[in-house]
Amino acid sequence: LRRPIYQQTAAYGHFGRDDLDLPWEKLDRVDALKG
Repeated sequence: LRRPIYQQTAAYGHFGRDDLDLPWEKLDRVDALKG
């Protein structure tokens, strides 16, 4: 509750939106997880 990480998606959701920088949609660890 001290760090509202879902506040950006509380209204209008997040599907199809490119203007949000959501940490759970980043693909920066794909190669590390393929391993």
